[in-house]
Amino acid sequence: MKIIELLSPKGNSIIKVPGYCKNLLIKNNYKSLPKNTFLKKIKIFLYLKFLSRIRSILFLLSKIKIKFENPPQKQVIIFDKEGSENLKPILKNDKYYILKTRLEHIDYIYLTPNIVLNFLRNFFNKSLKINYLCSVIEIINPKIIITEIDTSVDFFKISEIFSKKGIKTIAIQGTQKYDGEISENFYIENYFTIGDFEKSELKRYLINTKRTESIGSLRAVVAKNFLKSNKVSFEKIYDICLISEPHTELNTDGFRRTSNPEELIAKVAEFTIKFCKENKKKLIFNGKAKANNFKKETEKLFYKENLSDKNFEIKFSSEGEYGTYKNIAQSDLIIALGSTCLRESFAFDRKVLCCNFGNNEDAKFPGVGPHIFNHTNYDDFEKRVFTLLNMNYEQYISNIQNLGEIYNKNIDTIKFLQKEINI
Repeated sequence: MKIIELLSPKGNSIIKVPGYCKNLLIKNNYKSLPKNTFLKKIKIFLYLKFLSRIRSILFLLSKIKIKFENPPQKQVIIFDKEGSENLKPILKNDKYYILKTRLEHIDYIYLTPNIVLNFLRNFFNKSLKINYLCSVIEIINPKIIITEIDTSVDFFKISEIFSKKGIKTIAIQGTQKYDGEISENFYIENYFTIGDFEKSELKRYLINTKRTESIGSLRAVVAKNFLKSNKVSFEKIYDICLISEPHTELNTDGFRRTSNPEELIAKVAEFTIKFCKENKKKLIFNGKAKANNFKKETEKLFYKENLSDKNFEIKFSSEGEYGTYKNIAQSDLIIALGSTCLRESFAFDRKVLCCNFGNNEDAKFPGVGPHIFNHTNYDDFEKRVFTLLNMNYEQYISNIQNLGEIYNKNIDTIKFLQKEINI
């Protein structure tokens, strides 16, 4: 497969993509790089070191307003707007403040004597961004700082600074994690995980974590409650839900220790689609991208390029409708390579099959039992899927060892977090 490098639309990062994605991405404001090595280095320098900063400054000047007042004092700070929609249901509206940490989300900055004083006091000790965030947090004076972005290096720094000042910091696991995938700077005072798997898998990264507890998936529970409140039926409409896992941004999509992730992902889809067609089983192929995002086109391209059977349809959902979880709730069996959705499916009492062909480290899945498939031939796959479809959920669960590693089903996630926050 031909691999090319492109500059992101904002010109602030380089991504590696399969050659077949090039034209589509360029149409969506990605920028090609010169073949000449010298010219390539010059363009990268101009965009990453110079133009991106100029753009950031212009964005700040044109889009971001300055508030000459202190931010409101709140008992809870939600760190990062990303993931905040899952935290809002457990908090009272008047008790929390969303601290926006990404440039594209920031709509105003605070500028007051107190903030300036805090800023100047630590001018040489911290980066510009961390200095400002710390200054704002000092004024807000929260009791708790919480985030669902458990990969944020900014949060690690904030957690280390403010946990020493008696402010409780909490990170909630959002996605599957593997050894070698996260930063050595991992510092979280309280880390709440999907299951017990992380305690062993991430052991060497948790040395700066005072407390780690498994609580299930907040995102899945919030989605479940949303679907129920909107009277969405959990009746099983589909035999199988296939989770799409496109691998198109090759340096950001994980699989750091796998030489052929495209082949593995394609095989999961190929086997599943073939099984459903040959055995007349109803399939929903759940897309990863949102329905209004152009990345759904790169997702389709990925599978068209890597599947021999081009006759498939991927279902994409709109933002805010929890379409993936609806598809999971309405399916008997969920199949994927290593998606976090496999573990989250246990919140809906649904059977899963992790197709980790060849025991790949980047798709390592917790527990021992029929939910893990390691063989590489279709006949064995067909037998395993038939076995799982013929099992009821209780039989399925009884055959899994160490279920708590996969998902903690013995806890009310919402009540646990509300008690932890205790506001």
